[in-house]
Amino acid sequence: MVLNVDGKRERQGWVVWEEKGRYPDVIIELMSPSTAAMDTGVKKDIHQLEGLGEIVLEVESLEEFINQSS
Repeated sequence: MVLNVDGKRERQGWVVWEEKGRYPDVIIELMSPSTAAMDTGVKKDIHQLEGLGEIVLEVESLEEFINQSS
């Protein structure tokens, strides 16, 4: 999620170097078993190096998330 941007400009995604180096305010990473190692390893490290915080909630499946929430 990115706050305070021109919503009239059409974007298919957020490209940091096309946005003058600005990163999103919130990053939500949807993981699958095949990408989980990359998402929680290299990508997480890059996000932290850029000062973007860290992954707050990691769940293996929708079922696990629902069970944690109830």
